[in-house]
Amino acid sequence: MRALVLTLAAMLAAATCGGGAPAAEAPGIADRADRRAYSMPAPELEPASLRAFFAGRALFRRQWRPAPAGGNDEGLGLGPLYNRRSCAGCHVRDGRAAPPAPGAAGPARGMTAILAPHPHFGRQLQDQAVPGARPEGRLSIAYDERAGVFADGARFSLRAPRYRILGPNRELAAPLSPRVAPGVFGLGLIEAVAEDEIVNPGPGARGRVSRVGGAAGRFGWRAERARLRGQVAASAREDIGLTAPDEITEAEIQALVAYLRGLAVPARRGETVPAVRRGEAVFAAAGCAACHRPRLRTGPAPPVAAFANRVIRPYTDLRLHDMGPALADGVGAGRMWRTPPLWGLGLLETVNGHTALLHDGRARGAMEAILWHGGEAAAARTAVLALDAPARADLLAFLASL
Repeated sequence: MRALVLTLAAMLAAATCGGGAPAAEAPGIADRADRRAYSMPAPELEPASLRAFFAGRALFRRQWRPAPAGGNDEGLGLGPLYNRRSCAGCHVRDGRAAPPAPGAAGPARGMTAILAPHPHFGRQLQDQAVPGARPEGRLSIAYDERAGVFADGARFSLRAPRYRILGPNRELAAPLSPRVAPGVFGLGLIEAVAEDEIVNPGPGARGRVSRVGGAAGRFGWRAERARLRGQVAASAREDIGLTAPDEITEAEIQALVAYLRGLAVPARRGETVPAVRRGEAVFAAAGCAACHRPRLRTGPAPPVAAFANRVIRPYTDLRLHDMGPALADGVGAGRMWRTPPLWGLGLLETVNGHTALLHDGRARGAMEAILWHGGEAAAARTAVLALDAPARADLLAFLASL
């Protein structure tokens, strides 16, 4: 493995990858690495798009309020059941939420629970309500530690979550799939990816396409949405309780779309550092890049014209993959999850103050996330378990550079 890693590192030494690629190749990149790294507009936005971006940002941060007769003036229309009062309430600084602490009381604040069909709930557990209504319940989390060991004898521990729904008067039984709110930067570039890149990624491709009305799904933990507009409308309805067009207008939805479409991806840092180069080679040699594809091509006519016919570097294939029984849930696709983009990963702690990863935040960092992989990714997990300590450090250095 070490010899292969060194060979790959030499092959990659002259290549540019990740957010740090030249603008001519990778559009939508902002060179910022502080707490605002996920919140910058793409530098290619034209003046009209930039105005729409800032109008959408105001709506993204708006605190919606209940209205007895509905309406959308000054943010009326909240609820009656909801999870958060604003988009930014879950996607803080446009980044990723963390799960609540074990045993925490009150709303989950950044984590929702998708439910299987149940007589008392809709698709999603609503843990807050306007005055006069009652929340459906709240999510309670506990963890069990699972010990493991690398081939060189180094030990690790993974935390396995246990979930309960606590109702107003009793515990309620329902299959559920808890999910943290993901980062929302770079969605305009994901929207711009050519359909053929997802459907026909080439020889050796894994997984399958999520079909949504004949198009390839690309948004959401299970690629449930093919269009950014649909993702925005669904989130407004399910997370905030806003019903279009009575409580949120089409113009407001489009403003939110313009904001998310224009959010830039933070530039990579330290990609020429030797440890990062070696870690990139480890990533490829272990098979991680088979699903976390470093490069995707955008189509000829995306909504943001400057994103057309370009190469982007999101580290995803936007396909669904069987991740094995350890990450399965009792809702819908079960073991199947969309490959999440890795761009911006190295700034998560800087922006959002945590390193919780995977769909439910159970992993306390990148290595734990890798070690939860199974199913189609079992071979990659096995390869990582066989790495020695220096190679593991190099791999983490690479992921921190994204």
